[in-house]
Amino acid sequence: MERTEVYKLKLKSFQEALESFKNLLSKDISNLDDVLKDGIRNGRIQKFEYCFEMLWKLIKRFLLIQDGIETTSPKGTIKEFFLNKYISNEQYELLIQMLDDRNTMSHVYDESSFRQLNRNLEQYAALMVDLTKILS
Repeated sequence: MERTEVYKLKLKSFQEALESFKNLLSKDISNLDDVLKDGIRNGRIQKFEYCFEMLWKLIKRFLLIQDGIETTSPKGTIKEFFLNKYISNEQYELLIQMLDDRNTMSHVYDESSFRQLNRNLEQYAALMVDLTKILS
């Protein structure tokens, strides 16, 4: 399959995952018991981690197709995306923060980080929506 066809399939998969993530974020959980709230918050973070993983790999493919730039790491990919003027400084900083939060939750778990990440999820989802427009 051609590179651009694979890219289109990956983009579609990302958009579907992002819709699922946004849908879960939109649910009001304030009236649920603590166990259900905790489960939904964990699910939101898992969807965030999954979407972020898909996003940086999609950006990686985008850079290769558009500019012939090959990257290997999430941080390097995000940096090249910024250096090639696809995103603003603010978007770059937020993407790096997303990466740091993803890494924190994947490698070290603590309640404080968990709560902070949950507070950032809507902002992260909004950025992902904005980046989808660029990547389309």
